[in-house]
Amino acid sequence: MTKALVGIIGGSGLYQMDALENAQEHVMDTPFGVPSDVLVTGSVHGVPAVFLARHARGHRLLPFEVPYRANIHAMKQLGVRYLVSVSAVGSLREGFKPLDMVLPDQFIDLTKRRDNTFSARARSPMCPWRSRCAPPPPESWHARCAACWKPTPPAMG
Repeated sequence: MTKALVGIIGGSGLYQMDALENAQEHVMDTPFGVPSDVLVTGSVHGVPAVFLARHARGHRLLPFEVPYRANIHAMKQLGVRYLVSVSAVGSLREGFKPLDMVLPDQFIDLTKRRDNTFSARARSPMCPWRSRCAPPPPESWHARCAACWKPTPPAMG
């Protein structure tokens, strides 16, 4: 299966990427179920990429129905290292006009009625052993999970 470097999750109104060259659709399954829609691999200016419509093509999923864990896991299965999520939102500031691009440094997620962790009822894409070792006390944790439970992340290499 094609490996992609960059993953792009399109929000409301962005259901396909015309800039994606040599597009191929992939139906995926993950430990968290199926993603929102097919994942489309290709390249953008020569960079391997994958696109996924967050709410599915035709906006068939409400925010609390979006299987975000399956979406992210499917991206990981395709080799994605960098993930960009695009959203269409409004602003209370008159200085921002339609089509302006803003990179927020904070946000509030008010989405309700969905799991908010990768470790609930399925293996985490970050630590495939987590579901087997989460409940025990620290002295009995599986050795391969130790890095997942440290307060600071291991060095990137």
